[in-house]
Amino acid sequence: MQVVYHTATLMPNRESDPQFNKKKRHIGNDYVAIVYNESGKPYKMGTVKGQFIYATVVVEPLDFHSNRISVLAKPELSEFLSHLFCGKVVSDHNLSMLVRQIALHCNLAANIYSNIEKKADPYASNWLERLRHIKRLKAKLLKEKAEEEEEDTQHDFMRYCLSKS
Repeated sequence: MQVVYHTATLMPNRESDPQFNKKKRHIGNDYVAIVYNESGKPYKMGTVKGQFIYATVVVEPLDFHSNRISVLAKPELSEFLSHLFCGKVVSDHNLSMLVRQIALHCNLAANIYSNIEKKADPYASNWLERLRHIKRLKAKLLKEKAEEEEEDTQHDFMRYCLSKS
């Protein structure tokens, strides 16, 4: 599994993009968002808008070097992630490891759901998905090459011309 963090506060701001659309484009294309909510108010799913955000891992700081971790998800994923919906309290020391594990679990559930929705092959792993993509690409290129060769042979009448000698 690979993890890529799009941290909005660390991404560059551009004067030519006052609405921060480039940042939003990256963050909105992730399956899982991790939100550190220190506002004291409940976080609402959809605050960070995106086409693909299926789940949000919400981290809320508490007293005594501890944090509450909860997961919000689209209804489609509730079957896969229902065991994560009740909040968990964890120490600062163990926070990063547990948040990563929960985010990976949510991402896997989102991948599975996405493939079921597309009626594609069941999701197995990144390696298997890459192999499937390479095989599809190879088949497509071989088919295009065969079609090109067929066109070349159909229009090559020069070999049937009589030579003038």
